[in-house]
Amino acid sequence: MWSSCGQLTFSNYFTYDELGRLKHANKLVFAKTPAGEQSPRFDGFGNPADDSVEVEDDRLLRTETHLYRYDKYGNQDRVQSDAGYEQRQFNGLNQLVNVKTGGKCQHQC
Repeated sequence: MWSSCGQLTFSNYFTYDELGRLKHANKLVFAKTPAGEQSPRFDGFGNPADDSVEVEDDRLLRTETHLYRYDKYGNQDRVQSDAGYEQRQFNGLNQLVNVKTGGKCQHQC
């Protein structure tokens, strides 16, 4: 919702559209709709679209809170934030096989 002084406020839930793209979420890029509701904006590749977001080609590189890195095959292999980092490993078929958070294995696919 928008505050009385025109600033954004954020919801604490997530909803998705029919393509599985995020429609409403916490601390993303939002635009005011005619009904006065928040709605995120996306580019043609599904990345958040805003001046505070850095995108190169179809790769999301930076948001206000996160840095993203990709391997030579285009897989997003690292996400960095103030809270730490997440490292992702992919096999020869570009399938996610392992996720580490802060150096600790969180999920082995």
